[in-house]
Amino acid sequence: MGELYIAFLKLKEKLKKEGLFDEKYKKELPKIPEKIGLIT
Repeated sequence: MGELYIAFLKLKEKLKKEGLFDEKYKKELPKIPEKIGLIT
């Protein structure tokens, strides 16, 4: 594994321990988007 990926996994685990991935922080996706971006 690359060093960047290992750093990512460590950060992800740290944030998980802090509770930042708890269900109470998740937002539902809107059924109808209000804005649409177009990149050409």
